[in-house]
Amino acid sequence: MGLSSAVLTERADSADVEAWGAGISLVADAKAFRLSRTARNQKDFKIESLDNWRGARQYAVLAAPLHHMPARRSQIYFQAVKRHVLILSYSHMAVLVGLVREADQRVASDALGGLLGSVRVMSASRDARSYWASINRTLLCSDAAVNRLWCAEMTAAEEALSITKAEALTYLAAERKRIGGLSREEAISRLLTASNVDGRIARVGKLRSSSLLTAA
Repeated sequence: MGLSSAVLTERADSADVEAWGAGISLVADAKAFRLSRTARNQKDFKIESLDNWRGARQYAVLAAPLHHMPARRSQIYFQAVKRHVLILSYSHMAVLVGLVREADQRVASDALGGLLGSVRVMSASRDARSYWASINRTLLCSDAAVNRLWCAEMTAAEEALSITKAEALTYLAAERKRIGGLSREEAISRLLTASNVDGRIARVGKLRSSSLLTAA
């Protein structure tokens, strides 16, 4: 898309990527979760952190698989719009990259610029459908080539999710079978290790009365 980029590795408390060019400067973070994970909340997506990591850059972007994003209502969307952090799926990004091939870098960077600007004029809401409807409309209206790319990407995303689900279910079925075959002693040992009971016992045992209440 005509942007230069750098992976930020100096410290943990920063975004993943910085990008600049074509009148755009941004920081971006990428997220992915296990398919079986259900406890996702606002802190998982680091919307507030991205806003802080933006610094002097114009924009902040969070990229994540669409099937991992809340589908109904979530504080994530309210915070993203309030803090002007653009949430994009990998499918939306694939369409933007496809625009470079179908049109050129300028068209793709203009489409990205339109998406980055759109989050600044949205009304803050927890509603997922209104957020994604606005994002989708902005992208689909950016260029005539987007519609075909969009349809192809939706098909590819469905196929990729089906493959990923099949792999995950195969692994989990094998894991269930393996766990079911453990002896009683092995099962107890693994449960104690997973619960870290011995470590917690050791920490409690090391506690001592504090001297902080002692008069000087």
